[in-house]
Amino acid sequence: MSRAGYSLALTCLLLVGCGDRDAPLNPGLPGIVVEQLPLGVRLDTVGRDTNGCFFYSQNGAVFVVTDDFGAPICRP
Repeated sequence: MSRAGYSLALTCLLLVGCGDRDAPLNPGLPGIVVEQLPLGVRLDTVGRDTNGCFFYSQNGAVFVVTDDFGAPICRP
């Protein structure tokens, strides 16, 4: 393998090591919802109720995702 090949392989390994393998991706969540979640909340615990408001569960409890003013974040 050439020097460029080794360099590319090393770069790929370093980038793979930067990701959090335990953090599931949920591309269906709006950015504001993800921003308002407390640290440590897994994205796969976020859901929507029948009114379209977002909630998450943590340690057996359910919490509503709220904006900076305390209002629930809901989408139609």
